[in-house]
Amino acid sequence: MGIYFQAIGQRNLKCIDFQPGILHTVMSLLQLKTHTMEDSNKYCGIVMDEMSIKATLEYDVGDQLVRGYNTLKPSSDGLATHALIFALVGVKTRWKQVVAYHFTGSTDIVSTYRLPSSTISLQPFQDLILLQRDRELKLQARLPPKSINLGNFGKMKVLFASDLLSHATGSVINFLVDKSDYPESYLTATWFCEQVGH
Repeated sequence: MGIYFQAIGQRNLKCIDFQPGILHTVMSLLQLKTHTMEDSNKYCGIVMDEMSIKATLEYDVGDQLVRGYNTLKPSSDGLATHALIFALVGVKTRWKQVVAYHFTGSTDIVSTYRLPSSTISLQPFQDLILLQRDRELKLQARLPPKSINLGNFGKMKVLFASDLLSHATGSVINFLVDKSDYPESYLTATWFCEQVGH
């Protein structure tokens, strides 16, 4: 009986694209799941976790690819030594879903990418939302004012997580740093959006 259920699970998982980066299929399935959730259970936070992995190459039979290289910097010939995951976690109820991952090497990211800050906060995103809240023409139309709760807790609805950490949002923040008085430290958030949206 266990073999039968295992075969069904493997067959269903083959339909989901698990390539490094944002797991768009998982995000779509999570969006479907939110239709059955109470509104208060849709509030979530995004967490990032990194773990050491054994530097090795493995052949992925399903995708017919060799796995084990750095996926954040594909031009690098170095083997990945860390796995970096991004997950949404429930605030009111206990749930967790990995929505993106990458394999990385051992590097000092701040100095390697010449980032102006070692911290990524919600402040650049909050400032962008506040800037365009009362404007008819939006720089990033996919970020409605309610996508980030500007109250005491930085809660975020599941449906807006991929729009928030997108290439488009990063480009807008980059533009505002370049053309406005936004702090240069916000460029770290721009870099982060580029990596997650890659």
